[in-house]
Amino acid sequence: MPNNSVKKEIIIQDQKLPIRIFEGHDSKPTYINPHFHEDIEIIVLKSGSVITIDSGKKYKMHSGDIHIFNSNSIHSTIAEDLLMYNICLQISWDFIRQFMPEVDKYIFKPQISSKDEHSKQLLNLLISLLQKSQNKDTFSYLECYSILFKIINILFTNFSSTVSKCERLTKTKYYNRINLLTKFIEANYNQVITLDDLSNLTHLNPSYLSRFIKKNFGISFFDYLTKIRLEHSYKLIVETDLPIMSISNTCGFRTYHQFNKEFKIRYHETPSKIRKASNLDFKSPN
Repeated sequence: MPNNSVKKEIIIQDQKLPIRIFEGHDSKPTYINPHFHEDIEIIVLKSGSVITIDSGKKYKMHSGDIHIFNSNSIHSTIAEDLLMYNICLQISWDFIRQFMPEVDKYIFKPQISSKDEHSKQLLNLLISLLQKSQNKDTFSYLECYSILFKIINILFTNFSSTVSKCERLTKTKYYNRINLLTKFIEANYNQVITLDDLSNLTHLNPSYLSRFIKKNFGISFFDYLTKIRLEHSYKLIVETDLPIMSISNTCGFRTYHQFNKEFKIRYHETPSKIRKASNLDFKSPN
């Protein structure tokens, strides 16, 4: 699984295909921060287990399960099972919209088991698409398109339902609100940010906003902000020789004790041990 920052994810697709497909196998426990993107995403778990948090709801995936993340749904994954192996497919929503202008009327069922016939077909097609996408022959991408359309057909025919105009308008309103929040926090994570600041930004009552974040992100505002700060601090620790105390301050942590505690919870090691493992040639102040 790729390690994404907590923001809107920009998906880099295949040059000839409107998709991104890859295999995931982590050699250590991995947590992917809450993020969202317009493209739909399908995860097939081939072995092990993983927890997905999708629009605030938690799902436990086991071998054979399939999870579909809808367009612009906030989602994250927790993989602590080192036997975890998955296939992930991301499909451009704009590509689907080209031949299905009414596509925004539909929403997919989040999690399905591969026990029924349609799920088995979907699983086999995903495996086939992965294999074909790795073929670099001149016209192999045409076969990929053929498989992709079969996947899209199965998704809409068997695992989708329609939503009302009112629901679509609500979804758009929530998306715009979430986009505003994430952009503001990403731009100001190294400063003091309070729930009141976000309340003023969105013109919402602080208590309502707190519940809104918890419901849609699956975590509290404080946890969300902390995870963004940790993401940035980790990058600075492994890619620079800045003193760790300085990184703690730069990334918005009030005290080094808080930073060290949160960092160890997230990455299972202290910042200094991660720094040493990165093989940077400098003397750590810790």
